[in-house]
Amino acid sequence: MTPFQTLVSGKDVFVLGSAPSASLDARPPGARVIASNGSLIPFPNLVPDILVVNNFTARGGSQVARLSLRGLAGRSARHLVAVTGLQPFDTVLASLASAGLAWDSAEELTIEARNSIVEIALGRPLQGAIGDNTASTGVTALAWAHQSGAASLTLSGISLKGNHSYIDRPTVRKHADIDAEILARLGIVLSED
Repeated sequence: MTPFQTLVSGKDVFVLGSAPSASLDARPPGARVIASNGSLIPFPNLVPDILVVNNFTARGGSQVARLSLRGLAGRSARHLVAVTGLQPFDTVLASLASAGLAWDSAEELTIEARNSIVEIALGRPLQGAIGDNTASTGVTALAWAHQSGAASLTLSGISLKGNHSYIDRPTVRKHADIDAEILARLGIVLSED
């Protein structure tokens, strides 16, 4: 088992995404908290059990990624999962550390392993490996927790609509089609405005 799998297997899990509706109110007492990329930014006292950061965010590959990376300055997580692909694991960790993020332990999730998680959740092969051709980081974490035997899954801040909870201007929500397909396969219905 990977460290991620050990942390979530048999546990109640709360997955925090970065949609504007993100809230900690639905978090079950004692649940493991998984945050993705910059989703913890609006919650200054939150130290997630697991923070999953994709390679794109770690290298500041877009305006949203740069804002996410800046917002992680001075923050910490108990366990970091760094999704690698375009950069090696040690480069991603160095980038996150230089941005001011701290963690107690870390593990690598290769892009191939991420795609495998997504393909299992979809029940079919992906048509591409990155961008809108795969799931968002939050839904990937959700699918991985499900596949790892989480006792229960509670979500907040997972949306198929645009915008981010920590950015004060409109942003495009990517990955919506793949996310919708995975959520449907898991029997999760989002209540969105």
